[in-house]
Formats: sequence, structure tokens, C-alpha cells
Amino acid sequence: MDCLAHDVSMTVDLLRSKQEASRYILARSCLRGGFCIYLLDEPSPHDTYFALASLDLLQVPCDPAPTIGYLQALQQPDGRYSSMAQAFYVLSSLQILGCQPLADPQTGVETLTAQLIDLALRPADLSASFFQALHQLATLRATLGLEWHDTQRP
Repeated sequence: MDCLAHDVSMTVDLLRSKQEASRYILARSCLRGGFCIYLLDEPSPHDTYFALASLDLLQVPCDPAPTIGYLQALQQPDGRYSSMAQAFYVLSSLQILGCQPLADPQTGVETLTAQLIDLALRPADLSASFFQALHQLATLRATLGLEWHDTQRP
């Protein structure tokens, strides 16, 4: 096979892969907007973000109107979101679509930031000392040549 034929073959394969990936992603679009990886009409901000980012990377257009409506409806009237993850995925998705949220998200993001700082200052059930002790135990067992039995594995 000469170089030109090889290049043409590679181009055809890439186009076919792009079409297959695009069909896979677009098949997960929901009637009410957004995307759901499970082929249900239950969109999630997470699935929507990754679908939009993938379509954007593939340079495949989609009808943005239903998804914009879905994403904007997730924001509370005061600009807040239910979680940091939701805020991240919604705002990032809207950015991909070239749209803005309905309300200024700054207050919501500041609230989430304060919540995360507060959470970081409280001891968690599984603290760093727990993981440090587990690491020490695993290192000790390895050093001594002791194997983990199924009932002992962390």
C-alpha cells in the first residue's frame, strides 16, 4: 500500500470513528434537554458536560436550546446551585454552549466555597491519620513478606 492510499484509509477510518462517536453521544440526549449516559430521560449535569465537551471536541453541532433550558433551570433564583459539582458542570456546559446562567452565579459559588472551607476544617470520619496508619500497616506487611488474605485486604 502506498502512502497516499494509507492516508486515505486512515482518513476514512477517522471519519467513521467520529460518526460513530457522535451517534453514540447524540443518542443519549434527553427530550427535556441535557444528556444521560443510560439512555433514560434523566439528564445529569455530569453526563451533559461530558457529552457537550465531546461533541465540541469532535466539532459536531447539536440543538442547544433544550439543553440550555435544562441547564439554566438547575440554578436557583438567587444564583446558587445544589452542590459544587452541579455548579461546575452546569457553568462549564453553558460556557461550551456560549450561554450564560439566568442569574449571577457569584453568590452561589461563594456560598459553596465557604461550605467547602468549613468542611475542610472539620475532622472527617476517615482522617489522614487513618490513611497514614493503613499505609504503615501495608508497608510493614510487605516488608515482613506477609501476604494479604482476602479477609485482611483494606
